Amino acid sequence: MRTFKGHGNHVSDVAFSPDGRQVASGCYDRLVKVWDVATGTVVHTLQGHSKAILSIDISADSRLASADYDGLVILWDIASGKSVSQLKPGGRAINVVFSPDSQHLACAGENETITLWDVATGKLLQTLQGHEDVIDDVAFSPDGKQLATASLDMTVKLWDLSAGKEVLTLKGHKWYVKCVAFSPDGTQLASGSDDSTIILWDLVTGTRLQTFQGHKWWVTGVAFSPDGRWLASGSEDDVIKLWDIRSGQELSELKGHTASIKSLAFSPDGRRIVSGGEDHTVRVWEVK
Repeated sequence: MRTFKGHGNHVSDVAFSPDGRQVASGCYDRLVKVWDVATGTVVHTLQGHSKAILSIDISADSRLASADYDGLVILWDIASGKSVSQLKPGGRAINVVFSPDSQHLACAGENETITLWDVATGKLLQTLQGHEDVIDDVAFSPDGKQLATASLDMTVKLWDLSAGKEVLTLKGHKWYVKCVAFSPDGTQLASGSDDSTIILWDLVTGTRLQTFQGHKWWVTGVAFSPDGRWLASGSEDDVIKLWDIRSGQELSELKGHTASIKSLAFSPDGRRIVSGGEDHTVRVWEVK
């Protein structure tokens, strides 16, 4: 495990670059940092936000989006470290995510809506409504045709983007749902909740396949390994757990954060996990 230090507040979100050589981190200190994984040095510090950064994502063509407490979304060119454009979706933008083809950006947050934007033109393409409370996470399906959302209304919703409507509501968590992730083949979805559990859903039938139990506090992040065999989860209990998807068994724990984990992601080759936490650090873990 390697620890990257340099932020001055909670690290709210992390992401790997498409080649896995860099990681980006967004922080309550209003900065985005891009790190070299091999050396742990800062490649760029991106400045432009005036409020705490709540979410970041990196596209398949190496652009970066960051969203802050005021609802401002900034698009960056990672290579140059320069701001390219800005969006103002409205309301506090808690989560932003690029579509797999890098052409669209989904934003969701406190106003209970999801907005879909054209990255090249900055035009609003679609607005989706249906949740009854704050949306805490949003994820694109691997084929880019659907979105999944996690909400404080204790539900997970699946949206068909071509039809522009909700197609499935998944109920099973007993408290706020904080995070969602699609399996690499798009047939399953994992959701993490403040009830300390992760539920694995079959998206064909809309039924629960597994419930992963073991965290002692809220689950704040979930991520599938690229081969679909493992699920990683981060929690307010300061621990990352690795789970076997097929058996539902816990495989291992990754310990090192000294405060709540806010976000995590697998590297494209599945050999590493990056995590960010309230201890102001970014950590990179070897898992294979």
